[in-house]
Amino acid sequence: MTAFLTRSPEQTQALAKKLLAQSKDTRIFLLHGNLGAGKTVFVKGLAKALGITEPVTSPTFTLRKSYTGRSGVRLHHFDLYRLQQNENLETIGLQELLEDGRDYLAVEWPEKMPKRIFSKIDKILNLYFENGAKENERKIGSSKD
Repeated sequence: MTAFLTRSPEQTQALAKKLLAQSKDTRIFLLHGNLGAGKTVFVKGLAKALGITEPVTSPTFTLRKSYTGRSGVRLHHFDLYRLQQNENLETIGLQELLEDGRDYLAVEWPEKMPKRIFSKIDKILNLYFENGAKENERKIGSSKD
């Protein structure tokens, strides 16, 4: 696992841009961590790096928000925190988008989904977010699956 330390939201967003550039073939980012650990801030950085200019906000109550950037590239931001056990993932389009492989996906709280969902998917980047010792500090670990 690779570990990073960011000291501001801007540094967290810059890390997103850097990881996107280093992982050109990665389209799926699974974001693990507690509430307020920096996951949505990271997604904002991904969006900027993809040329998305509209404001990125957490889809906590809608489960999914989609954005279109330069050259028609799309980013789908999922927040599964409020996903109910009996809710069908197909209703939010996650399974279909995972199988399609053309768009970028950022999934907060992926542990709410069955692991089998990702079993046939290549090139996933898992990111683990923790609050650091100071207010805006974040510890972010990454591992590829």
